[in-house]
Amino acid sequence: MKLKLLLFNLFFSILSVSFSQENDESFEFNDNGKKLSIGISILDGFGVPVRYYLSPKHVFDIGPYYTGIVIQDANDNYTFSTGFILAGGFTYFGKKYIKETRKKTKIRANGIAMRGSFLFGDLQSFIPSFGWARETSRMNRLNRSFIFELGMQGIIPINDSFQPSYPAGIYLRCHWNFFL
Repeated sequence: MKLKLLLFNLFFSILSVSFSQENDESFEFNDNGKKLSIGISILDGFGVPVRYYLSPKHVFDIGPYYTGIVIQDANDNYTFSTGFILAGGFTYFGKKYIKETRKKTKIRANGIAMRGSFLFGDLQSFIPSFGWARETSRMNRLNRSFIFELGMQGIIPINDSFQPSYPAGIYLRCHWNFFL
């Protein structure tokens, strides 16, 4: 079942990058020379990612996060723990395109995000993730962007202090980025 869900997510990610241009007015977007951004990220922990744009299509990011973890023991008791995460990743965005609404003109790009995170503390773990990402900017506010990610992630314990009940799951992540 988990393998089927992972394969479905991979298929969905590839399709969304390939075929998601919502109109025929695709264009080459100039990033105005802004290569570095800092932002706020929520839902998969609270963090401050720093993103470096090699090009409008290739983006690296790294940042510290603070997250909460729910742990189920052998007796089905649940405990809540918190910890710090150092996360880094790479996102490949496809061609950018214009999405027009009645009030706003937006620039969008869909992509594939690959991340690796290390959870510090008593529950030391490596957390790989892979998913679909959409970056959106308003045409009149190109100095900031919003990124939504949806995908699969796993958890690989470093020590034997715990075993995850579900070693894979779905993640959501939202970033608000401000270009420097």
